[in-house]
Amino acid sequence: MTLKAIVITVVAILLIVGGWYGYHAAYKAGAGAGAAHIQVLWDADKAQIQAVTDKALAEANAAHDQAVTNNEAITDAYEAQLTSADALSDDLAHRLRDAEARAAANRGAVSKAGSGPGVVGPAPPSGPGQLERSLAAALTECRANSDQLAALIAELRPQL
Repeated sequence: MTLKAIVITVVAILLIVGGWYGYHAAYKAGAGAGAAHIQVLWDADKAQIQAVTDKALAEANAAHDQAVTNNEAITDAYEAQLTSADALSDDLAHRLRDAEARAAANRGAVSKAGSGPGVVGPAPPSGPGQLERSLAAALTECRANSDQLAALIAELRPQL
């Protein structure tokens, strides 16, 4: 081999190695810059997704809290109505028992001495049948109210 062939071979080898090194350095620089740019875009996208998610969660929590508050108000109102109905039915039963007792006491009443001719009029139109009908009506209303409350509780329970 001649000197010229050796120099050409060395120069060719240096060019190949230099080209490979340049290509590799440029590739690494471009890949690093591209990766950094993608990472910036990725982080921005993640932040945007997180903001949308946080907003949706806050809205869902607020809606849930409002539903629970509304359900509690409805349940409290129904419980107050049931308590009132129970008190009214107890009062009605007490008044009906008193009326029945007075009617029973007046059925065999005789006039007192010296108070008049001793004529006793017919008993008022109340009796065991009337008392039973009134109590049955009150109990039917209580059952209907209880059924309404049970249905409402069954409807609201899954929401809580």
